[in-house]
Amino acid sequence: VALAATGPVGDPVGTHFALLGTGDTAVVEMAAVAGLSLVPRALRDPGATTTYGVGELIRAALGTGVRRVLVGCGDSGTSDGGAGALQALGARLLDADGFELGPGGRELNRLVRIDPCGLDARLKDTELLVACNPYNVLCGERGVARVFGPQKGATPAQVEELSAGLENWARVLTRDLGVVGTDLRTGPGTGASGGLGAGLAAVGARLLPRFDVLLGHLDLDARLAR
Repeated sequence: VALAATGPVGDPVGTHFALLGTGDTAVVEMAAVAGLSLVPRALRDPGATTTYGVGELIRAALGTGVRRVLVGCGDSGTSDGGAGALQALGARLLDADGFELGPGGRELNRLVRIDPCGLDARLKDTELLVACNPYNVLCGERGVARVFGPQKGATPAQVEELSAGLENWARVLTRDLGVVGTDLRTGPGTGASGGLGAGLAAVGARLLPRFDVLLGHLDLDARLAR
């Protein structure tokens, strides 16, 4: 399914998602709308890039009536913790004055409160699965900003700024979305694709190793046996 969505630097990009089998499962590939290849070298600032388009793709997939959405977390040009995706899905991220945050991981240092009331209600009735590398975590010494920030264009100072923002993001997400049973800071896969894993986990996604998704949901084992 081809469509236009918001790219990582805020400009529209041509992208797509797939419908599998009988059409009850959609596959959204993060890199197809927010990958590093979509960020011009001159604009590689992970403090400013956004996953908003990922949320737009998920919304478009929900609009087809699917019961399950698989999100592939691979190459990314973002470090916003999935904040943009949640904004596209209807969450309002607010600063101390009640104004909505702009795009990018740098903004997360100003986050004071999340208003989840506008989140797409269809999420509650849809299985959301994220295929990711479980060794990627959001925060800490091996946090996503420290490990991957430099290759996305971050200076050492920006790495620390992004890391602090993601710490705040995890704290406010956990509190305001009532996240239980998942440690958004250091849980397996929370750092996938610049922290997209954490953002989606906060709205009920299950974070799974990529190969488990291939075997369990794309019938790879059955295909290989043929």
